[in-house]
Amino acid sequence: MRQHDNHARPDAVLSGGQLAAIATAARVCARPVRLRGWRTVADAVTGEVISAVRSDEQPGGVIEVPCGNRRAAVCPSCAWLYKGDLWQVMAAGLRGGHGIPETVSQHPAVSVTLTAPSFGLVHRGPGRDGQPVRCRPRHDRPVCQHGQPASCGRTHRDGEQLLGQPLCAECFDYAGAVLFNAVVPELWAAFTRALPSAAAREAGISRAVLRSHLRISSGKVIEYQDRGLVHVHAVIRADGPDGAGDDPPPWASADLLKTAALSAASVPSVTLPHPGDSGSMLTLSWGSQADVRAVRRGIGGELNEAKVAAYIAKYASKATEDAGGIPVPIRSAADLAEWNVTPHGWRLITACWQLARREEYADLKLARWAHQYGFGGHFSTRSRRWGVTLTQRRQQRQAWHDSHDGDAGGQVIVLSEWHYAGTGDPPG
Repeated sequence: MRQHDNHARPDAVLSGGQLAAIATAARVCARPVRLRGWRTVADAVTGEVISAVRSDEQPGGVIEVPCGNRRAAVCPSCAWLYKGDLWQVMAAGLRGGHGIPETVSQHPAVSVTLTAPSFGLVHRGPGRDGQPVRCRPRHDRPVCQHGQPASCGRTHRDGEQLLGQPLCAECFDYAGAVLFNAVVPELWAAFTRALPSAAAREAGISRAVLRSHLRISSGKVIEYQDRGLVHVHAVIRADGPDGAGDDPPPWASADLLKTAALSAASVPSVTLPHPGDSGSMLTLSWGSQADVRAVRRGIGGELNEAKVAAYIAKYASKATEDAGGIPVPIRSAADLAEWNVTPHGWRLITACWQLARREEYADLKLARWAHQYGFGGHFSTRSRRWGVTLTQRRQQRQAWHDSHDGDAGGQVIVLSEWHYAGTGDPPG
C-alpha cells in the first residue's frame, strides 16, 4: 500500500540505504533531475518510520533522481531501463505475467509493420537479412530533371551517413514527407478502427456479432527510417470480448488477423490541402509494403513472443537523432549549427518551419515538432485491454523497492513532497 501526503513533514533522519539507492541511479543518469523536498517510508501496521530522505540535509540542498528520458541519445541509462520496461509490457501481452494469465500465449497474434510511401529516391543499405545489396543499380545510368544521377551501383554498409539521403534533394518531396509524419497518429487510429470491420468481413459476420465474440488488442512503437520517415511496428492479438483473460473463438486465427491487418492497412487515408498546388488536395496513406507475420510459440526459426517483444522494444529509445536529426526542440535555423545534422535532416526540419507558417496546417503544430520531422504523436502505445501498462510496470518496481526497504513486511505507507530545482549538473 502506498499513500502520499503533500502537507505532512517527517521528523525522521536520513536513511543511508535509501539515499544510496537514489544516488546510485542518478549517478549513471546523463541528465539527473534535482529535487527539493522529502520522502518517508513507514510501516503500514505499526507506523514506525523505516527510512527517510530530506534534501535540506544533503550537499547543495537537493536530491538528484534519474531523468527518465527514453531517448538513448539523451540518457543511455534511463533509455535502457525504458526499453526493458517496454519489453516486459509487450512480452507479458504475448505470454502472460504481470497480472496477465499465461493462457494469453494461446491467443492468435501477428506482428505488423506499416511503412511510409516513397517521397523520392534515397540511398539504401543492406537488405532485410542484413546481407549487402547494391543500392539502386541501373545499366542505363539515368539522370533526373535536375541533372543528378538517378541510380547508384554502390554497396552501402550500416552506419554510413549516406544512407537515407536523397539521390537528388531537389526531387525529394520534403513537404509531403513531413506532412505524412504529422498525420501518422491519425493513420494509426484509422487502422485500428478498420481492423474489427476487416476481421468481421473475413469471418463472414457482422461487426455487431464480432463485438460479442472477439476483441482485438494491439501495441505499437514508432521507428524512424534512415530517410526520416516514420514506420509503425505493432503486435495485434485476438482475445475474447473481456480481453487478455478471455479466450477468443476458435475461428479467430492468426491467418484471419493477417488478412484483416493487410485489408485495414490499405484503407486509411488522410486528406490535406496540397502544399504545392493551391486548390487541390493531398491524400496521405500507408506505403504499399505492409508486412504481417504470425507470432508462433515454441517453433524454431519462427517469430516468438520474446523475439517480437525485443524487436518492438529496440525502437523505443531511438528517434530522429538516428536519422540525422536532433533529440531536442529548437527555435531557429541558427540552433541547428550546434548539432551534427545531415543536409537531409536540415531540409526536413526547415520544411516543418516553412509549412508551420501556413494557416491550413496550424493544427499539425509542425514548428513544435520540427525536431521530430513533423511527428508529434506518442512513440509507444497499447490498446486499453492489452493487459499491462508502462505505468503499472513502474509502479510494480517501485512497490518492490518500498516493500524491501527495511523490515516493512511488504506493507508500507509513503509520504512525500518534492519540488523541481533543475535538470543536469548544478551550475558552478
